[in-house]
Amino acid sequence: MIIGKIDSDIQQLSHIKGIDKVLEFISRTNFDDITEGKHLIDRNNLFYNLSTYRTTYKGNKLAEVHWEYIDFQYIISGEELIGWANYGDGQKPVKKYSEQEDIAFFDDIQDESFFILKQGMYAIFYPEDIHRPGLQASRSCEVKKAIFKIKI
Repeated sequence: MIIGKIDSDIQQLSHIKGIDKVLEFISRTNFDDITEGKHLIDRNNLFYNLSTYRTTYKGNKLAEVHWEYIDFQYIISGEELIGWANYGDGQKPVKKYSEQEDIAFFDDIQDESFFILKQGMYAIFYPEDIHRPGLQASRSCEVKKAIFKIKI
């Protein structure tokens, strides 16, 4: 997992395959002009989902993991708390992996840590990263987020 602020980290991340394209796309895109939903950049090798939602309590959200794609989550507006844990021994999914949707869901996570993402920040989740996005920090708020999926 990597977290940071887009404006300050562009140079450090621009050499990583796939992430370079995401950073370039973010730098030239006005997300206010784009409809919500799935948008292809490079067929199924690189695409993103644009969504707006309200953050919620931890008990209302399952954690997730993906095996085929890296998640690059970029906060356009709002803020959210995200849970994270390393996939390892003892982590058992409550909904087994779906190859078609590239996702498995988890409820109780051992050693789950939490951090806040605010406007202009990002989090990159690799296949070994269980993550629980969309949680409320101090209170529920509206979040607009682009979730880029980078094929491994």
